[in-house]
Amino acid sequence: MNDSIEMLISTMNTVSQSLVKKMNIQTNAIVINQTNQVKYNMFHLDKNTIQEYQFNERGIGLSRNNALLRATADICMMADDDMVYVDNYPDLVKSEYEKYPDADMILFNVRIHDEKGTQEKVDQNGKVHYFNSLRYGTVTFSFRRDSVLRHNIFFSQLFGGAKYGNGEDSIFLWDCLKANMNIRKSTKIIADVYNEESTWFKGFDEKFFLDRGALYRALSKRFYKLLIWQYAIRKRHTFPENMSVFESIQLMLRGARTFSQ
Repeated sequence: MNDSIEMLISTMNTVSQSLVKKMNIQTNAIVINQTNQVKYNMFHLDKNTIQEYQFNERGIGLSRNNALLRATADICMMADDDMVYVDNYPDLVKSEYEKYPDADMILFNVRIHDEKGTQEKVDQNGKVHYFNSLRYGTVTFSFRRDSVLRHNIFFSQLFGGAKYGNGEDSIFLWDCLKANMNIRKSTKIIADVYNEESTWFKGFDEKFFLDRGALYRALSKRFYKLLIWQYAIRKRHTFPENMSVFESIQLMLRGARTFSQ
């Protein structure tokens, strides 16, 4: 299999050459660096071409779309600047696409390191469906570029550090499912993610639940209430003592109504 791979990296105010070395990038890459200027730079690292685009703008959805629009490889992989890739990740990715040649998208396992310890994101191989899709973030994403562009799928610019805190990855994945794309998941580990501090999660405050309700309404006009109820019940043990299940549901419903208006 000779499919080319390209990393699509989102970052802010970093030095790109140092970044791609730290991340152990072993393929061509596009770096979208959100700074206070507009600039283009290209350099080579171990025979791989790295293109850096600096834009005076903000928003993770906008950053990912800018990278996707400029990508040229057969297989794209989404990356954040807190990731370090394993040495043989290009071979691991290609081998999975060889195993599943009809796959439009494969979600790969990553190790998440934070204050709670280390956890892996993909615990078994198989298909990705609506009911199990919300647990996977963008750092697991790889996809055939033509499959995504053919269905005109891009990242939401309302979610992910913009108007709403997060959720651009969930919406992207659901749009792919709505397009009947063949999405698989693999337990093969491609990277370690070092989440020292979340850029969007500031605790279970009012804004968190309002944004969560807006996300569920964006995902499904028909089933958003069911998504709200299941989240409140499933996560109730993690809520602060002053936040009841009923109060969390009311906030999420308000967020959903505001979004629909």
